[in-house]
Amino acid sequence: MQVGLFKLLRNGTLIAATEGEFKVNLGRPKANAVMDGYGEVQGFEFEGQAPSIEGEIYVKKSLDVEELISPSDEGDTIAIKFQDKREFTLEGAQFTGDGQFSTKGRLPVSWQGMSATFS
Repeated sequence: MQVGLFKLLRNGTLIAATEGEFKVNLGRPKANAVMDGYGEVQGFEFEGQAPSIEGEIYVKKSLDVEELISPSDEGDTIAIKFQDKREFTLEGAQFTGDGQFSTKGRLPVSWQGMSATFS
């Protein structure tokens, strides 16, 4: 078994089964230090983040790219299933990439969702 092997699914349908690197974000608040004039931390401010998945897939003949990057009325369920049986799932997700893919057949993909779970 190879490290980094995963399956990417959209609404339960396999999009890609590959190895590589995807970034996932549970969407928890991000802390930023508040510094005073002396360079000392006085506290923290928090900013929101949307739950997200970001990475790159190969465009295969069987992949309907137009449908993949089109907005969804209800939002999609996007999941990454890892080899070790863990799963990251976005609910109510919309494609947020720019939809450009290379002549080498690689498509950067990203989704942001309403909520996320990692189990």
